[in-house]
Amino acid sequence: NPIPVYPINMSQPLTYPVGTSPDPVYCVGLHPAEGWESENGNIATRDIDGNSDIMLAEQIMGKWDSPLATQQYKHLLTWLDLEMRATSAEAIEQWGKVKKVSVISPNSKVQIQFSKSADANGNIGNSTISYIGSEKVLVALDDDSGVELDFAYKNAGSLLCAPAKSYKLH
Repeated sequence: NPIPVYPINMSQPLTYPVGTSPDPVYCVGLHPAEGWESENGNIATRDIDGNSDIMLAEQIMGKWDSPLATQQYKHLLTWLDLEMRATSAEAIEQWGKVKKVSVISPNSKVQIQFSKSADANGNIGNSTISYIGSEKVLVALDDDSGVELDFAYKNAGSLLCAPAKSYKLH
């Protein structure tokens, strides 16, 4: 009988081929498990929403006689932790309470193209990670009551977005 292998969401068991089958099993880890779109199983695409940490565990290969190894996940987004403070009394008076802080992410989606083949030793190449789509406004702070501006640093929210050299506040 085949050995069941369960994905993280435990929705359906997967199995290794039985016996000495030359056919390998390929496994890739995507987090979160939901929200991915796929083209023919070779490309996975997911929207960047500012709140979800998108991660990838590179594709690995296993067979009945050489099981899958442990996968290591890597983060695909940049975490921005925003702080604010006033530099003058005039700024405090002019700004009052800050109710919303948002950042423009340079891209709106993460796209992963998986390696399609293995070398002679069975090693699979790394996936190609791309950040695609137009700019997207991601909200870090949205508080109707507002956060009082002060001379001390205050939390202005945090979010996850596509990597970039610089970001624009919106």
